[in-house]
Amino acid sequence: LLITGFLGGFTTFSAYTINAITLIEAGSWNTALLYVMASNLLSLLACLAGIVAIRMIM
Repeated sequence: LLITGFLGGFTTFSAYTINAITLIEAGSWNTALLYVMASNLLSLLACLAGIVAIRMIM
């Protein structure tokens, strides 16, 4: 399970990186910047929502 989780996270990050690089290579700098910033912000907000939900349950 540890290897599956590690490799699953690695391939997800690779896809995220490839998408950002593809946008940059296409000259869509603004879209690439928005994609990277939104992805990071939304992942942090999802993590925070999970923490809040667990604290409410416990």
